[in-house]
Amino acid sequence: MITFRPLKRSPEDYAWIKQFIQCVVTDDMRGIVAEKDGQVVAMYVFNNWTENSVQCHQAVHDPFVFKHGLHKETAKYVYGEAGRKIMIGLTPSDNPEAIKLNKHYGFTEAYRMKDAVKDGVDYVVMTMHRDDCPYYEQEQDRVPESRSAA
Repeated sequence: MITFRPLKRSPEDYAWIKQFIQCVVTDDMRGIVAEKDGQVVAMYVFNNWTENSVQCHQAVHDPFVFKHGLHKETAKYVYGEAGRKIMIGLTPSDNPEAIKLNKHYGFTEAYRMKDAVKDGVDYVVMTMHRDDCPYYEQEQDRVPESRSAA
């Protein structure tokens, strides 16, 4: 069974996400962790909060988490509780699986920063606006206060 919990400010949670993506741990980092049988199988973390947006990072070890509502939990948190309008993701262009997953989730490509990762590898700036998110249900937008935004 898949369960969801808030990101803990712990070396274990931070180490898990950092093994999959180049994510800098910041004081304003918040997130959602998916666990199966007590083991972390996916994580969405958020940082660089502004009044209207937040940058998101994801790592998914078990894609089955999506059938259990990880996208809905993420949308409910960012758009509902945190009240942001836009999620922003930076994805290296040499990671086509992540780009495909982001597009499936509802992100669109907003811009490419040529050679921003390294020569020949762009950063693909992807965004998803609250009004375009297929997983956001406004009437159910409140989640436990334990996951407060920055």
